Amino acid sequence: MPNTRSDENDHGSWAQVGDLVELLNGYGERTGIHGLVQSTEQSSHVVSPSRYLWIFGQSDRIRDSRVLIVSRSLGV
Repeated sequence: MPNTRSDENDHGSWAQVGDLVELLNGYGERTGIHGLVQSTEQSSHVVSPSRYLWIFGQSDRIRDSRVLIVSRSLGV
């Protein structure tokens, strides 16, 4: 289940390394596919910069808006 606390945002733009995320399809629907964020990448495109996540088990980077944070890393 995604975070239910009102003081936390579960949108992928807030995802950090170590977070458990669920991939969303093109309609923003949950897919049931989960993975850990391994690294983040910021595009340097001048007109519309984007943030991407490298997720364990996925062969390509995923745009941060296409994931939902399921559980935050403890950060230790």
